[in-house]
Amino acid sequence: MAHDLTLWGVGTSRTMRPHWMLLELGLEYEFHAIGSRTGETKTDEFMLLNPRHKIPVLQHGSFVLTESAAIIQYLSETFTRPELMAVPRNAESRAALNEWCYFIATELTRVRFMSCGAT
Repeated sequence: MAHDLTLWGVGTSRTMRPHWMLLELGLEYEFHAIGSRTGETKTDEFMLLNPRHKIPVLQHGSFVLTESAAIIQYLSETFTRPELMAVPRNAESRAALNEWCYFIATELTRVRFMSCGAT
């Protein structure tokens, strides 16, 4: 089923997250394999999508969203599949879910950064 989804970005843990979520949700999407620090994010076309010239970028129809955590939250709320995940509706349970999601998002980045020899 087509949903007019396009994702820009590849090669980092931040770009991996939305790809993973799109695949988990079984969504078809167009993909532009552009990397960070390659100059590809500084083209006129890309700068219209994200003037901060960062990846990932998700376009859903005319709606454009950046930042991987925001993208995966948007996808989970827009394309809910209860058999895959149930998002709590009360504030405390939702906060507990968000706590784990943000931990995972920051931890994946830290682990990848450290595996590259950085301290």
